[in-house]
Amino acid sequence: MGARRGVSRGVNRRSLVATGAVALLVVAAVLTGELPAWGVQTVPPAVKTVQANLPPVKAGSGANVPWSGPAVAILDSGSEARTDYNLKAQVNCFGSGDAGDANGHGTAVAGVIGAYDDNAGIVGVAPGVPLYSVRILDSKNAGTPTTMMCGLNWVIANAKADNIRVVNLSLGTAGTDDGNCGKTNGDPIHQAICTITGMGIVVVAAATNNNVDIAKVVPASYNEVLAVSNMADFDGQPGGKATAPAACTAQFSMPWGDDTAATNSGYAVSAADQAHIIAAPGACPYSTLKGNRTGYLQSGTSMSTAVASGVVADCLAAGGSCAAMTSSQAVMQTVIAQAKAQASLGHGFQGDPLHPVAGKYYGYLASTVPLSGTGSPTPTPTPTLTSTPTPTPTPTKTPTPTPTPTPTATPTPPKDTTPPTVTITSPPSGTAFSTSGTAVAQASDNVAVTGVTFWVGTTKVATAAKQSSGLWSATISTAGYPNGTYTFVAKATDAAGNVGTSPGVSVKVAH
Repeated sequence: MGARRGVSRGVNRRSLVATGAVALLVVAAVLTGELPAWGVQTVPPAVKTVQANLPPVKAGSGANVPWSGPAVAILDSGSEARTDYNLKAQVNCFGSGDAGDANGHGTAVAGVIGAYDDNAGIVGVAPGVPLYSVRILDSKNAGTPTTMMCGLNWVIANAKADNIRVVNLSLGTAGTDDGNCGKTNGDPIHQAICTITGMGIVVVAAATNNNVDIAKVVPASYNEVLAVSNMADFDGQPGGKATAPAACTAQFSMPWGDDTAATNSGYAVSAADQAHIIAAPGACPYSTLKGNRTGYLQSGTSMSTAVASGVVADCLAAGGSCAAMTSSQAVMQTVIAQAKAQASLGHGFQGDPLHPVAGKYYGYLASTVPLSGTGSPTPTPTPTLTSTPTPTPTPTKTPTPTPTPTPTATPTPPKDTTPPTVTITSPPSGTAFSTSGTAVAQASDNVAVTGVTFWVGTTKVATAAKQSSGLWSATISTAGYPNGTYTFVAKATDAAGNVGTSPGVSVKVAH
């Protein structure tokens, strides 16, 4: 079905999976405020916090460069049709009402992700990205597993035709990851999300605002999902010197300082969860509001999740590190790698892995700067050599000619015996594969890595391809393996034939 801006799409509810009436609670409410604009257009601090004002995105320039990349689906309260963002279609997963915004929450999410860079209104993190609004929440920002499944099934059915590569879920509820895509504990939402991520679509979900380990929250706990924590940044710059805008604090309590983790944000504890969480700004967010307005919102992971979805969309767009990637796991790990690379250059906050909070892992601060654009270190100046004057020699008698010595043979360069180092960055141990799964490795060498392969015991199961991010990725087929747990390793080879082997990662095969 073709998509047009503001078009409402119906849904055949009889085909949906009904799983009860447990509420899915969203994690922020929408209210109003004011923010001083840069010229005619307001550039929220979050844009600078994730460096979207820098190339290749250059958000805030007002240039309104046409978007060149995939679309984002927003499963929320609906998004209002307006001219400040590229809304392609509205879908309603309720049996009554329309497909518009029932609350205002989804409209704010849409603006944070993709408001146009057109010198009017506000600008989003991924300006002009096509947005598909799927209403799964009611006027009180609550939904059921039935409406959630409706939204996920709509994505599964329409993502290919609409080029959707990112799904924003600024919501969460109590639950756990069974490590088997919901097949062990009978979780249909997890099963649907695994279907979506298997299509190469990145699902971005809120860590929620209850100051709890995300292992207790779904969908953020699912290993296949990019979970997002919340941090505060009031000026879009590091340093911790800014204060919260008065127009925000006049309406909302703001207990966090500049460039610090939000203390009510969800966080990771286990190594498996630390591998798929990232931080983004969601304190005093400023965005589009229902009623064709703009203003401040209540702080929370709803808007930090929207920021992260914009970052993922930018990574997949032309000029991004992920533009050529087809694996959702490869995209997720590249986005995290971008954040980590920028952290080493001072892009961070109190609470990130370089400035940790005991017992709480919030992840690196998201960045849109591609891995290839992290900057080069300042070169060491070449010293100027001062020549020592040569003294005038004292005349001597002409000596008897000395026989010419036999030329010394040029020494043979030492043989390279240093093997590459390699680690598997995805999947984390305990991940379940059905018929196939994606493996990602990071490899380095004192000269150069020429290839990476994946092995189970003495059997090579896949040959990896090097991605533009520098990571090596391959799809491992498990169709021929009986159900069970298998340990696989990555092997990296250099030009001299040296081979380095990674630590093993355990994967469950469950057909």
